[in-house]
Amino acid sequence: VLPRVWGFTWVHLAMNFIYLVLLAWVPFYLHNDLGASMEVTSVLSTIPFAGMAAGSFSAGLVADFMLQRGVPTKSVRRIIMAVATFTPALAMVALTQMTTPVPAVACIVVALTTLAVSSAGFHAYLQDIAPKLSGRIVGFTNTVGTLFGFFGTALTGFLHDATGSFHAVFLITGAVCASAWFAFYVATMSDAPLLANYGSMDSVDASTDEQ
Repeated sequence: VLPRVWGFTWVHLAMNFIYLVLLAWVPFYLHNDLGASMEVTSVLSTIPFAGMAAGSFSAGLVADFMLQRGVPTKSVRRIIMAVATFTPALAMVALTQMTTPVPAVACIVVALTTLAVSSAGFHAYLQDIAPKLSGRIVGFTNTVGTLFGFFGTALTGFLHDATGSFHAVFLITGAVCASAWFAFYVATMSDAPLLANYGSMDSVDASTDEQ
């Protein structure tokens, strides 16, 4: 596996980590730690994932707008990924200070909505640089990322039992998510295609200019 692919794998791994941890543990967190009733928990737990749909769709519109205005493709992807990594990380830090369900869910909404904008960053970039390989690359990175996400959900249970709260989990999750931007930045330093004859960033920007 090429070194850059390992960089993209870490990006996918980090995003899966925060997503799967929240997917698995938000209902328990709201009910057990914050005292929300099961009825309230069942409603509040769905809101962040609705936000993901809005975030992903909106990011695509914003990214296309920036490309049409002549912003270089790589810059667009990096800006999008900065939003998709640093904002959820900050939301996780803020979540450690929440003591009631509604503000906590607001933090989770921010985290997952902005995490979802990565569809116009990381995922789109792989199609930019390797349109004929992107399916295989994402298949590989998602497999590794999902396996690590399973580890994250198990680790969450152990840490909660050991500490009696989710504070450590949220801080670790935020740090892992933030690290994805640095991995993405390093992996995108080269404009060369992942394999010869599969296109390059120069051809991507040229095609964008023609549209």
